[in-house]
Amino acid sequence: MCLKMTSSLIPTLQKITLKVNRVPFKDPEKRKAYQKKYQSKYYQRNREEVIARSVTNKKKLRKAKRAWLLEQLGGKCISCGYEGANLHCHHTDKSYKRPWGDVRGGTQGGSGIRFQRGITDYPWEDLKKKIHTLELLCGNCHMEHHAEERENE
Repeated sequence: MCLKMTSSLIPTLQKITLKVNRVPFKDPEKRKAYQKKYQSKYYQRNREEVIARSVTNKKKLRKAKRAWLLEQLGGKCISCGYEGANLHCHHTDKSYKRPWGDVRGGTQGGSGIRFQRGITDYPWEDLKKKIHTLELLCGNCHMEHHAEERENE
């Protein structure tokens, strides 16, 4: 009876072994192509869930970056001492500032138009490098500061 059970398992094990050996994990180029195809199919099957998860993660990341910036920069306007939601990060050194806008890709559901880059759109590494060039100003003080700059030009 044991021989019969063992002999019936052998074809099943051979099928499993053949399937494992067919997956192109050894060759890096084939693995990359396989993963790309697999990920594309996964995205097509779970598009709504993937987009919702991405949006949620991006919101959490932006909140975390804003909280970190507020903590690092003192949490209040350096001119008037305002503490609230209307605090802006002012670049004291413009060489660290990226251009006003980037183009959103039109192929991945984007509009293909320019959008304003916020401070929380920078990667963590860039924020940590440029923290010494940032200061917190409330919306009113920030507008006054740039109005004075334009008058002096």
